[in-house]
Amino acid sequence: RTPSIRFVHFELLRNNLVNVRKGRPMPDSPEYIPYPANIGTDPPIAGNILTHLFECPYDADTVLFLANRIPKKRKNELRICEIARCAEGWGLYLVPGIDWTRVCVVGLVFLAISLLFGIIWSVCRKNVSEGFQVTSCLMVLITFCAGTLHGRI
Repeated sequence: RTPSIRFVHFELLRNNLVNVRKGRPMPDSPEYIPYPANIGTDPPIAGNILTHLFECPYDADTVLFLANRIPKKRKNELRICEIARCAEGWGLYLVPGIDWTRVCVVGLVFLAISLLFGIIWSVCRKNVSEGFQVTSCLMVLITFCAGTLHGRI
């Protein structure tokens, strides 16, 4: 899931590496077709609208209307200058993030499974304390596994 999308100013480096820069959000270079000045917003499309259109692409008429607001390079594609070893550009940045709804659902499922395990253990062994000690260890293990997966993704 993409939690947000932003219109950004960036540097294109060798090997297609991109460095997102702070500062001027809109191009003022004659190499770019300027976006209409009468729209009154900067950036030309708000991040919440970009995220909505990314998640709900069926709003096609709105996409075409808003696409005209994005500045476009006039002649050729963005290329790295051999002297500066980078190139300036403007584009959309899909901000990576965690789908917290999915994380919470998975956590609740594992909590239910752990509780069920604890109850079954307690009934079969006739010892509530041991059953829920094992259950608490399972929940801690699941928490650390989820944290490890998040760190690697």
